[in-house]
Amino acid sequence: MLYLADGVLTIHKEMKNFDSFYKHYLGVRDKHKDSQVVIHFRISTHGKVDLTNCHPFLVDEKWGFVHNGIISAAPTSNEYSDTYMFNQEVLQKLPEDWMFNEGIYELVLDYIGSSKLLFLNTNNEAYIINEEMGLWDLGCWFSNRTYKPSSYYDFGGKQVAKTGTAITPSTGKWGADWLDDDDDMKDWNDSYDYKYNYTTMKYEKVLVDKIDEDTNPDNPWKEKANQHVYQDECESCLEHSDCLYDYAYECSVCEKCANDIHAPF
Repeated sequence: MLYLADGVLTIHKEMKNFDSFYKHYLGVRDKHKDSQVVIHFRISTHGKVDLTNCHPFLVDEKWGFVHNGIISAAPTSNEYSDTYMFNQEVLQKLPEDWMFNEGIYELVLDYIGSSKLLFLNTNNEAYIINEEMGLWDLGCWFSNRTYKPSSYYDFGGKQVAKTGTAITPSTGKWGADWLDDDDDMKDWNDSYDYKYNYTTMKYEKVLVDKIDEDTNPDNPWKEKANQHVYQDECESCLEHSDCLYDYAYECSVCEKCANDIHAPF
């Protein structure tokens, strides 16, 4: 996490406890309300899995950044990530105003390829390189769509659709049968769901109304009979298409994105 604390670029890193990380984030939001906050969740690609390789990184006392992607052109290291090496061997050796130098900017663009870089400076200004490869949603910029609820379970690194079938090593049973063997999960498909409570910072088993969930009244495309369909840029996928106004998210959405963001977990 990167933010400004009394005008100073400040970094907070956490590898073991999301609840602790989220609690710190709430404290930052409370104490430094005017600061933009940059958050990065890393999947390791190169180098050791440790705090040193965790984003964000400081270029100098005025600039910090995070990176999404792989910078193949960066010097390789068994110890450090490609982002760390890119910062040490490239960014820290560029002139201070390189981002506003068209020639240097184009060279950096070519160097990073399809990677995305997000910079925050001590003036509380954020600059995104390859911004168009990410998306704006709910007032935030995301480098990809993995922030959205997933329709898949993760079984040992393999993505399996929640509505499909799967076999588990522990039971050897297929499909939803294995859920019935788990007292905590046996009612999951019927009348219960698991929602994250941001007050207690825990997942809680809650009773849901399946009729309301199936009809999904908050989704404007489910109840569009008396609504006006108009041409606009969908604020989720940024494509120009038929849209309806989504009162739940206060934005224009196409039918595909509406079904996506309102899909039950």
